[in-house]
Amino acid sequence: MSDLILLLLIVFLLLCLALTVGGLLVYSGLFSDVVVKTGAPPISNATVAYKFKQGAYKDRGAAFTESCSICPKLKTIGISYDDPEQF
Repeated sequence: MSDLILLLLIVFLLLCLALTVGGLLVYSGLFSDVVVKTGAPPISNATVAYKFKQGAYKDRGAAFTESCSICPKLKTIGISYDDPEQF
């Protein structure tokens, strides 16, 4: 009787593992179709301003805060690039 319970528990855990992995694959969009469209951009009027800052990543916060304080009602995005020649 003990062997049967152990076997059922192993089967149950394997089934839970399979369902978890399957759910993760569906949630991540692995089985979704990719739709590529052309047309007008989703942003009709856009003003782009940038602030160039070269240095360590730890100094990015001050530059981003300064950019946000110039126009606080506008949406802001920060993009940082690595220097491939530093490595």
